[in-house]
Amino acid sequence: MSDATPASSCAILLCAGVGSRLRPLTDDRPKCLVPVAGTTMLALSLAALAASRVVNRVVIVTGYRAELVREAAQSSPLPVTFAHADRYETTQNVVSLDVGLRARNPRESWMKLDGDLIVDPAIIAAMVGAPARVAVDTSVRVGAEEMKVLVDRGRVTCFGKGLSPKRCAGESIGVEAFSDIGGDRVAAAIHRAVERGRTDVYYEDVYNDVLGEVLFEPLAVDSSSWIEVDDHDDLARATALIERDPRFRGAV
Repeated sequence: MSDATPASSCAILLCAGVGSRLRPLTDDRPKCLVPVAGTTMLALSLAALAASRVVNRVVIVTGYRAELVREAAQSSPLPVTFAHADRYETTQNVVSLDVGLRARNPRESWMKLDGDLIVDPAIIAAMVGAPARVAVDTSVRVGAEEMKVLVDRGRVTCFGKGLSPKRCAGESIGVEAFSDIGGDRVAAAIHRAVERGRTDVYYEDVYNDVLGEVLFEPLAVDSSSWIEVDDHDDLARATALIERDPRFRGAV
């Protein structure tokens, strides 16, 4: 764990989506506020960010039922800024990240987390210290659906869902951190992509644009330290994980 929070560092938490695969639980609330083990994914994310001590503020990107996210975040242990992605129903997550990055301060180091993740705070703490670092689950057998990564000599060389699973190092879990010039270059690439109309791609597709100029280091993690909640089966697994593992219970 870091000894001190950087002087200027933010986490961008993407919470804009509808979460249709969790209906009817998301009929009246966004995915990040679906109950899980007596808490919510939003509360767990904010607590994990605070416990890791590597950021001093959070930018929450809202979309579906934004007012509920704003209300729930009032109890955040870290200062929160909100950025609204008003096209969340018709665009991909690159637009949500673009919206969040526009609330970033100049030259501010930044970290991005998907809002439907439950993550061990130790992963977040280990992300800092490189121009770009990507959490990669190397313990799973990836298939067609996962966002996969190619790695060569300690460097990510490609992101993509369409990559051959046999060639990949693992799955990018949805947590990345950027500092200094690396953070500026990646943010500029995201802004440029959206301005040019590339609103139907994943943010990882845009990361590919800058792999030649920014060193993306993989941080190897395993499937016991995180879970993405997409559907009801995931929610059941997340509940069991939180209830049995003190790393997650200690974050709230």
